[in-house]
Amino acid sequence: MLTAVYWRVRFEHTEDKILVDARLLLWAYLEVGIIETIDGLATFFTVFCQEGGITPAKAVQMQKDNQFSSGSPQENLDLLAKAQSCFFLWIMVMQLLNLFACKARHRLPFSKHMLPNMRTFWENFALCNDTHFVYLLIPMAFGVFIIFYATMRILFLRRFRPTTLNDEIVKLNMFPMIRSIGSKTIPAPTA
Repeated sequence: MLTAVYWRVRFEHTEDKILVDARLLLWAYLEVGIIETIDGLATFFTVFCQEGGITPAKAVQMQKDNQFSSGSPQENLDLLAKAQSCFFLWIMVMQLLNLFACKARHRLPFSKHMLPNMRTFWENFALCNDTHFVYLLIPMAFGVFIIFYATMRILFLRRFRPTTLNDEIVKLNMFPMIRSIGSKTIPAPTA
């Protein structure tokens, strides 16, 4: 496993289809993953700041001082529970909007193929009964940004690297046939 031959064979380019390739990993972890992480932390700490006036640095210090443990004041536990609930709802909203961005991996996300099942969309918002709507606007704004980013990415790939979306079929020679050029019914030749 630690030999050069193993790694050369492992990363050899083959004609087989690969479920997860390097471009998909870059998309999931670097491009969209970083945006989603920033969004999650922004949602979590916005709840702390708006509801309790606690900055991120103060929250870290409170955690070090065990002020969010079972023996701490109830208001700290309620604040932590609300921030964690908003973080959970952030995950739900981002996964829903990431679903739209993933459907737009090869096509633009502005057609009827994006909303075939509206139940998926509305069930996520049924969970939000006691959360302030303003805290859901943060993941929605980042989700719209991700859809915009996915759209710009598709347009960029179509413009500058069109063959990466449609690989050319090697040794496929297509010549026009009489049936593809003319009408479907060919009159019989008369002698």
